[in-house]
Amino acid sequence: MTKILFLTNNLSGGGAERVLVNLANCMADDEYDITLRVLTNTGENRKNLSNKVKYEYVFKKNFKGINYLHLLPRKWIYKKVAHGCFDVIVVYLHGVLTKIVSYAPKAQKTVAYLHANMEKSPFIKSFKDKSAIQNCFKSYDRIVSVSREVQNSFTQASGINDKRLVVKYNTFDVDKIKALACEPINIKFAEKHGISICTVGKLETVKGHKRLLSVMKRLITNGMAAQLTIVGDGPLKSELQEYINDNNLHNYVSLVGFDTNPYKYVAKSDLFVCSSFSEGFSSVVAESLILGVPVVTTDCAGMREMLGDNNEYGAVVNNDEDSLYQGIFDMIANSDKLEHYRKAAQQRGKFFEPQQTVGAVEKMLEEILNEQ
Repeated sequence: MTKILFLTNNLSGGGAERVLVNLANCMADDEYDITLRVLTNTGENRKNLSNKVKYEYVFKKNFKGINYLHLLPRKWIYKKVAHGCFDVIVVYLHGVLTKIVSYAPKAQKTVAYLHANMEKSPFIKSFKDKSAIQNCFKSYDRIVSVSREVQNSFTQASGINDKRLVVKYNTFDVDKIKALACEPINIKFAEKHGISICTVGKLETVKGHKRLLSVMKRLITNGMAAQLTIVGDGPLKSELQEYINDNNLHNYVSLVGFDTNPYKYVAKSDLFVCSSFSEGFSSVVAESLILGVPVVTTDCAGMREMLGDNNEYGAVVNNDEDSLYQGIFDMIANSDKLEHYRKAAQQRGKFFEPQQTVGAVEKMLEEILNEQ
């Protein structure tokens, strides 16, 4: 049985962590010996991990300086993090673990995943120059990007462009997503206002929630009937709530906080909106398609791969507030367009069936193990 070690920082409520759990669960069902080891023993997604997956942690909790662990003696920190005998070690989320596993013995097969635009990534900016990036990644057998745009950004940032670079799309538990989508929700607005819009994500600057609120204000001012539900928590929560209060949007916008089941909100919405400034491959956009919900998104990495270069499966707009406003306005104003994209979303959702995505990862691992 092939023994695989997945390494990541933790199993928090983020999209990458959710996708890793899906992948590990599916591979364990395919009779791989899977160990998922986290740097810190934290995160809501642990409860979703199959009992067929061995769960381990390096440290009980987070601590100051954790992102500088790679500066400790190389052999010691590598053994601390990657101890055990494994056929392949997969660093699933780029960061300090990527640097530590670059110290692996030459015979050890290793894979590094990339989940974001690397030209903008703090991880890449932590290297002094391209040669330092190249030195870190030279030992990896594969460098996996979750979208073509992530791969292209990594090549631009690192100068690496060889056969080790591959794209593997995220894995989703389609049956579970659809089952959870049926759970009831309890959101009470003062009045019902037309089209229901949903967005899901951590309340931080990169997700663009503030400009989405500005868009909502413009829509309401211009007489468009719409309500927005924002699922997520984060450092900007109080600032966003203040904006809602100051602009009298409380009848139109609801901050519901973090929920382990965002799908019940998405499925009951007429439209899903991603307002991000940057993404790697948005899990929640893919999940919206799986649920057959139309999507309007800003142009970030991976969006055109999901929604089509010519907006076949959803509306990809320029990454600015005016374009986002117009994209949402057009959906609200044109019921035929909204219905067209509902059907298109249902069709595209089939692309994310796990048989395809998990099979592609397993084939890659087999190729690595067969290489001399």
